[in-house]
Amino acid sequence: MLDLVQMSLNGSVLILVILLVRSLGKYRLAKSALLLLWCVAVLRLLLPWAIASPFSAYNGLRSLQTEWLEMSGPRDEQVHAIPVDKPEKPTAVVIAAGRIVVQDTNIATVPPRADSAAETQPRAAEPLPWLQIAWLAGFVLVGTGILLSHTRHRPDYRTSLPLEHEPAQQLLARLAGHSRIELRRSDRILSPLTYGLLRPVILLPARLNLADHDCLAYILAHEWIHIRRKDVLIKAVLALTLCLHWFNPLVWLLFGLAQRDLELSCDEIVVRRFGAQARAAYAMTLISLAETRGRLLGVQAFSQNALGERIRAIMKSRRQSFAQRSASLLLVGSIALAFATSAQAGELAPAEPLVASASDVFQGALGELGTAYADAIVSPAGERCEVTLDGSRWSISRMLATDLDVHLLLTADGPVTEAPVVTGRILGMEPDQTLYRLDGRLRELEPDASGTCRFLYSATLARADRADPTSDEQARLILAAGDQWRWYTSLADLEGASLALTLDADGKRAELAAPVSDVQRQRITLKLDALLHDAPFYDTAEISPFWIRLSGTAALSRQAMQDDFFWFEPDSELYLELADGQLIFAGRWGRDKSQSHDRETSGYRLGGGSASGDETSGDFSLEQQFRFFELDVTAVTALIVNGIRYPVSG
Repeated sequence: MLDLVQMSLNGSVLILVILLVRSLGKYRLAKSALLLLWCVAVLRLLLPWAIASPFSAYNGLRSLQTEWLEMSGPRDEQVHAIPVDKPEKPTAVVIAAGRIVVQDTNIATVPPRADSAAETQPRAAEPLPWLQIAWLAGFVLVGTGILLSHTRHRPDYRTSLPLEHEPAQQLLARLAGHSRIELRRSDRILSPLTYGLLRPVILLPARLNLADHDCLAYILAHEWIHIRRKDVLIKAVLALTLCLHWFNPLVWLLFGLAQRDLELSCDEIVVRRFGAQARAAYAMTLISLAETRGRLLGVQAFSQNALGERIRAIMKSRRQSFAQRSASLLLVGSIALAFATSAQAGELAPAEPLVASASDVFQGALGELGTAYADAIVSPAGERCEVTLDGSRWSISRMLATDLDVHLLLTADGPVTEAPVVTGRILGMEPDQTLYRLDGRLRELEPDASGTCRFLYSATLARADRADPTSDEQARLILAAGDQWRWYTSLADLEGASLALTLDADGKRAELAAPVSDVQRQRITLKLDALLHDAPFYDTAEISPFWIRLSGTAALSRQAMQDDFFWFEPDSELYLELADGQLIFAGRWGRDKSQSHDRETSGYRLGGGSASGDETSGDFSLEQQFRFFELDVTAVTALIVNGIRYPVSG
């Protein structure tokens, strides 16, 4: 859905077009055509959704934007990978009871990263409260001014008297037929007016010369046209539009000129009813009333400029042919199609430039994660990437998948009164075979320049449908069955499977689907300082959601390697530090592996591991797998190896 500012901007473009048409053709176009254009502009300002059209002028704007993006070339500031590979000076720490109790700041000059996991997916910036307060204050002030201006004349209406004048009643009867319209007279008004919706009243000034039959006929005909068209309602809608968009000066122009065109339209109908020969007499009637001013709110019928415009329009009016009326209607329809509709999404612009635009959306919604994986955002392919739901065409526009999470940019062309409920799952090869459910949420984003609604669906593989092992024996049976990889897996292992979404809007459902592809594996790479440990020792550490891996190269002779069975498994005790300060025990290796099980952190049970070495090259490595948890890599702030803290670069 469009926000108020976007609605006002879109309406402003249409108002500018109408002002141009009005200035060039107000004496040539039918006044009813101008009224229709103003009605289209009001609808554009009031309706909170956009209607896509292939005839929209914004399609051309999108094409120009595409050409500009092609000429501007790729962005230099994009970050292409999330892994950290920067050497950091370590810090010596002492761990007791699962907490860091002593830290030697003299060893390290680079502080640990202070961000948190929550910061990797920041909330969209909320509007400043003072802007909302300012808009509400303007709405109340403008609305109060309109109501007061209207209600202060109510005593004039109540003190008026019924007009007992047979010729006037007969003229009104010929105009209105069986419609119940009351004719009244008051000495507290200076010009004719109408009021009332269900019980309309024509109120005439007491000074009006009722003996002038032609003048009376023109006045009654003019006021009767206001009543027949329900101009009271039109003015009320104009007032509401002004209250909502009081900050837009073009809407103030619309408010004044649309009411002026209501009068011009009535004048046109009066001249057509009484014939061209009545133009001069009708104009003289208006001039005779020019000494007084309309006191109805917003009506400037007798201001100097408005009067001159009305007189010129009356004297230049001609009976229009069928072709002229058709041309006027065609002009109205063309302007409405071109400027009251939005561009069609995804049809006129090639996919390449849109990726840059989509990366901006992901960066704004996901923060560092969206920036790091800007090049990994893809356009999913498949016949089920588009579907129609409740009059709107929904599509999966872009996808970003990592080990644990998937983010989908959904677009909706057409009216969206309320965001649908979205549920997701990963389907297998068999029909209706659900491998995993998705735990996700849908966030509404800002619409694009054409008014297309955009939503971001972020989800992770659901784990709530299984229970943790209740004993070591059960855990061994589960591992033996291979179910660990069924429970905890990377989305990269599911590439080619179908990611299905069910959209539910008030009981109406639709299915979207796209293949899982281009999954980015999350890694943290740290350089370890082997000189701070007993040689040989690891010089590189890699951390993924599923394991931690250490590797190095030993400067030992082949004989030394053969003499020391543990040369490729140096003593090492590993901890992972999270953003909230929690320490996770990640394994104890070397000659003394005792009490490793007792050190395990609650909720973070470790799996199997292995150490290996190559006597030819001197390369050696250690891999510790996680068993019943998946590590949130974005929450890791440091790796602690044998009391030396290696911070993760921010």
